[in-house]
Amino acid sequence: MASEEQLEFGPRDGRAVAILVHGRGGSPHDMAAFAQRLGQDNVRFIMPAAPGGSWYSQRFMSPRAQNEPFLTQTLDRYANLIEDTLARGIPAERIVLGAFRKAPVLRRKCFSRGRDAMVPHSYSPAG
Repeated sequence: MASEEQLEFGPRDGRAVAILVHGRGGSPHDMAAFAQRLGQDNVRFIMPAAPGGSWYSQRFMSPRAQNEPFLTQTLDRYANLIEDTLARGIPAERIVLGAFRKAPVLRRKCFSRGRDAMVPHSYSPAG
């Protein structure tokens, strides 16, 4: 485990890194339980926490200004997790983004900011 804001487990030199982002009202602990059920001992899991349990306050269809400054801060944090993982020498093809509920919107918005070439794999089950 890394800090109160983020949980991490699995080998630092694992085969892949999965960044799992919880949905509204969720927590890194929810994502950790999901990750453990996957049974992937050779994957490093990173599960950040949204401040107050939500990545941004309004509906994703709301005007962007209504979700600021939280949305920009969240997108920057999400992008930094990806960039930090790349900087540790993990190639983009070994990074998987997983998200629940509102969190898939973060992934799309992050990609729309020019980061779509960074990580080719993502997963978002209905939640």
